[in-house]
Amino acid sequence: MSTLRLTGTFTAIVTPLSADAESVDAAALDAVRVRLSSLEGVEVDEDFSGAVRAFRRTGARRRPLGEEESQAVLVASGTAETLRAIMGEEQTDFSPRGLDKGRALDELARCLGVDRGERWLAAAIGDAESDAA
Repeated sequence: MSTLRLTGTFTAIVTPLSADAESVDAAALDAVRVRLSSLEGVEVDEDFSGAVRAFRRTGARRRPLGEEESQAVLVASGTAETLRAIMGEEQTDFSPRGLDKGRALDELARCLGVDRGERWLAAAIGDAESDAA
């Protein structure tokens, strides 16, 4: 049995599922960004490209958008079929349906040559219910 240890700075490697899916996701994410920019008090974290992270501030604290408001953003932007809203403790993330950290770990394991039948990669990452994937 071998052990893989990742230390130091870790750079994520992103492999798009397909060029078509990537362009659809980018257009949908842009539509959500535009819609969010029209809402008073909503801030969008510009450091995210594969998802949209939005929040409101209450004093010094960040807060997620409400569930109803998040769904309204998806409907108004025409992205309810392609994106989903994920509520975190301090933000709401809008990301493509069907993509989650579990799927990303599957891809990482594949890239590292880990056979799921022999040994599996385990990790706990996140602050939202969907992170349990």
